[in-house]
Amino acid sequence: MTSDQNPDKVPTEHRPKDLAHLVVDILAGFIHAGALLNYLITPPLEKRRNEWLDALGTRLVQLEKEKGISLEDLKENDEFIDIVIQATQIALRSSQEEKKEALKNAILNNVCGLAPDLSMQQMFINYIDTFTVWHIKLLDLFSDPVRWAKKVDHSFQQVTTGELALIIEEAFPEIKDRRDFYDQIWKDLYSRGLVNTEGLHVTMTGSGLMSRRATSIGEAFIKYITSE
Repeated sequence: MTSDQNPDKVPTEHRPKDLAHLVVDILAGFIHAGALLNYLITPPLEKRRNEWLDALGTRLVQLEKEKGISLEDLKENDEFIDIVIQATQIALRSSQEEKKEALKNAILNNVCGLAPDLSMQQMFINYIDTFTVWHIKLLDLFSDPVRWAKKVDHSFQQVTTGELALIIEEAFPEIKDRRDFYDQIWKDLYSRGLVNTEGLHVTMTGSGLMSRRATSIGEAFIKYITSE
């Protein structure tokens, strides 16, 4: 092996032929097979990290201008640092902008003093990590269907009786034919104590359908991950 054939070396220039050469070198035993994953994962991961930090930094600068927050003081704020580290680790694992926006809002609400205690914040951020985007969408909807409709400029059909599932299917027609999917999401939310109604398929009055179904902790979670 020549001096420049480092087993852990990964091509730094991403020309189309690099991958082919990398595979040949692995098969020939010149470099470790793990170098392939470094080649495939490291550049996108670095891109995610840079984009996340840039976006978060921009929001913090805006917050300083609009709210007079002292960015210098944040260096000494252990709670803020804990939340940023936890949120950043999750942001790097996700390609979904909805999750990243929720994480940024959580950090900004912490900075503005609009967050619950640290343990609750840590639990809420873990929810962002383990939940799908649809968990958050359904919880946001049922934290206040009337408010949600105004926010997204949606008009629900007038019904006198029906199931809660009707609200989901009208609000999100893209999952209308996926009952098993949204039923499972609802079970997850209920088991976590974030909604107060166990099932979606009990007949209710029209006013009942538009009632809030999020518990106090569910509403706190939505508030924490929402920008005001």
